[in-house]
Amino acid sequence: MNSMEFIYLLKSTLIFSVMYLCYHLLFSKTTFFQLNRFYLLAIIPISLALPFLNISNSAIIENTFLAELPEITINSNQQAVSNSVINWKNIYWTISISLIAWYFYKLTRLVWLIIKLRKDITKNILPFSFFNFIYIPKSIDNESKNMILDHEKIHAKELHSLDILIYELYKTLFWFNPLVWIALKNVKNNHEFIADNIVSQSNKKHYFNVLIAQLLGANCSDLVNNFNNQLLIKKRIAMMKTQKTNSIKALNYLLIIPIMVIALMGAATLNAQESNAKTVKKADKIYELVDQMPEFKGGMDALMKYLGNNVTYPEKAKEEKIDGKVYVSFVVNKKGKVTQVKIEKGPDESLNKEALRVINKMPDWTPGKHEGKNVNVKVNLPIAFKLEDK
Repeated sequence: MNSMEFIYLLKSTLIFSVMYLCYHLLFSKTTFFQLNRFYLLAIIPISLALPFLNISNSAIIENTFLAELPEITINSNQQAVSNSVINWKNIYWTISISLIAWYFYKLTRLVWLIIKLRKDITKNILPFSFFNFIYIPKSIDNESKNMILDHEKIHAKELHSLDILIYELYKTLFWFNPLVWIALKNVKNNHEFIADNIVSQSNKKHYFNVLIAQLLGANCSDLVNNFNNQLLIKKRIAMMKTQKTNSIKALNYLLIIPIMVIALMGAATLNAQESNAKTVKKADKIYELVDQMPEFKGGMDALMKYLGNNVTYPEKAKEEKIDGKVYVSFVVNKKGKVTQVKIEKGPDESLNKEALRVINKMPDWTPGKHEGKNVNVKVNLPIAFKLEDK
């Protein structure tokens, strides 16, 4: 995965997690349902936007993330083999695209269900709402039906379905963060608390009875607001019995400001990772975290072919049964030239010299890019020399 993408995802995840944990600890048990809704919704744009505030400035650094190429093994018969590495970018996007496809599949199924329910309201499906569409089956008695209808009208009026769709879509990109899944559940719970709080004002005891009476039924979709969520009903009743939170405690929401500052400070530390890079003149800064990393022309296959054709396993090392990894670092400059080649670590002088010789005569690369411009980029390449008979 491109290092910029990785750092962004890490920062965004950190900010979301810190803000959600603060919600869980400070606000989840309060009766400030509307403020809680706003807070839970605000987490998403804040976590998506804040990383951009310093990601561009932090990309130009001299002591930071090293661009590591996959290890390449040179056998004593001159064959070059690239050790298999996990392509995290492909894994991430495979899962994300699959979840996005599933998201739209569920949405399509829900729309199709709504079209069918407009023609047939006898289906044994729990009461639910999706934007302005409200479904209440005929089997529910009239007195309960009116109260359920009032409840679902609150969901429709306040566009609770939009909250769910936003969170479900966000989840397709940040599926690896379990707190996103938990937060979505809390968003849905809070919707029910909001509607319950308004509708139960007229006759709370009767409303409790309606809730208890609606415990059985079949769910229709996780994209809607379900009146009869069996797992949530006990919590809804308990929340309605909870004494109203003292209004002075609403000032706790001002803590969001220092919370964001702390989250930003934590995200900023992700940019400061150690490296052995030399300090260079400002005019010739070496980038190790860029939008597009440099690439050997033709890709990894071409690089393996080049090394296989040009590396000669030193006879001295063969005779003395010496093998091991040589860690070579070099800079691919703005013109794609390979410069500043040096051995970071190696098992033997003969292997080190051979690695230096081949890297120094390496043809031009496609240079790295940052903000649309060619830049100097430092690269690490591990070359493993391996004897055949070992």
